[in-house]
Amino acid sequence: MNREPLLLVEDDATTREVLTLLLELDGWEVSAAESGEIALQMLGKGETAPDLILCDLRLPGIQGAPLADALREVAPNAGRFAMSASEASAAERVAYDVVLQKPLAPADVRAAWEQWRAGASSGSRRVGMAQSGASTTREENDLAVIAPATLLKLEQQMGARAKDLYAFALADAGDRLKRLQTSLSQGDDGTFRKEAHALKGSAGMIGAQRLAALAAIAETTPVVSSGGSLDETVRQMYLACEEIRLMLETLFPI
Repeated sequence: MNREPLLLVEDDATTREVLTLLLELDGWEVSAAESGEIALQMLGKGETAPDLILCDLRLPGIQGAPLADALREVAPNAGRFAMSASEASAAERVAYDVVLQKPLAPADVRAAWEQWRAGASSGSRRVGMAQSGASTTREENDLAVIAPATLLKLEQQMGARAKDLYAFALADAGDRLKRLQTSLSQGDDGTFRKEAHALKGSAGMIGAQRLAALAAIAETTPVVSSGGSLDETVRQMYLACEEIRLMLETLFPI
């Protein structure tokens, strides 16, 4: 199989690792960088020559439109796709060839890549995609513990190793929930939102719809003015993780 080279730029370690695995399963040859600076160094030294650069919009250090401009200088022939759970600015939408909404699946990247490549050859560009992750407009209890289509695809691609992917994501979710509880008790709004944002992304990638929707609520609810509602949201997130654990034990018995 002829794999297309892709450079993934993502600062969250779990998201980077999970997305790398899923993109590789979808046929990409993935190199990864944890910051814009590292990505620019890799490209400048010729350590990678990607057809596509998939870059988180919100990174430490250089990010957004300035990063896109710098990437254009060192990799002028590569597609520059951004991904973000928040709205991209007008400058960012112009700077990047495509803006994808998190959480996203490899199929979203592939579809956008094929459409952008076709458009680029005819002189046009695609500059946006609809969100593919869990919707927060529905009741969380109506959402699947794990989206059947996502689970089926991962089982088909990974076989029994799909359990390891879910176990890894579940362990990470448990660690993040502990940090969410601590930051909530301390009134640390910044840390709380950061952890909720990362959990929303990693849960969305593995199809954990209920957990992703709850994390989205947590991310957008200010700690100071929550009036105790976030305690219940975090409790529901723990329950969602336990449901995932029980589902995995049923689907992948030891």
